[in-house]
Amino acid sequence: MHHYNYQERDGIPYVMTVSATHMGTPFPMAEGFGVFEAATRLGLGVYDVPVTDMVSFATSYHILTFLPVTLLGLWYIRHFGLSWSEMGRSESIVEAAADDD
Repeated sequence: MHHYNYQERDGIPYVMTVSATHMGTPFPMAEGFGVFEAATRLGLGVYDVPVTDMVSFATSYHILTFLPVTLLGLWYIRHFGLSWSEMGRSESIVEAAADDD
């Protein structure tokens, strides 16, 4: 475990990191290094965290928050009996229903 220049009881580094990453997520991403990872580097860079640790944290956090939501969404698709073709046609189905009203 690395020790950085803050006390673990101090919540400021955690708030700074989460704030920077969440404020950075609305911006468009380019290929490769994403905005989320760059925002995490910005948030943790204030506390002199090594770049490799920052990127490791950002990648792990991104994967660990993406996978559960995606798996839950896939479960709901199956649970409600939807198919990929139905989801592809959903826009036309909704527009047809709106025109009927």
